[in-house]
Amino acid sequence: MRFPEDTELKKQLKVYIDAGNIEPARSLIGDDFLFAKNRNETQRLCIDYHAIKNITQKDKYPIHRTDEMFCMLIFYQYVA
Repeated sequence: MRFPEDTELKKQLKVYIDAGNIEPARSLIGDDFLFAKNRNETQRLCIDYHAIKNITQKDKYPIHRTDEMFCMLIFYQYVA
């Protein structure tokens, strides 16, 4: 990483950590990140989550949509 981006990264990470939005990672898996220029020439931190998305396991029993669940309740006499 180039030196100006390195200082910008450290500055933005410190702001997010101090605000409590993020915390230092303890995981072995990390994400790629990049900077995108805003209209006012400042840099915005963007995180690429494709690496985590590829290893995330899908739910084996997905939750139904709420409108489908209410339609199913019509046929039940007792609901616990």
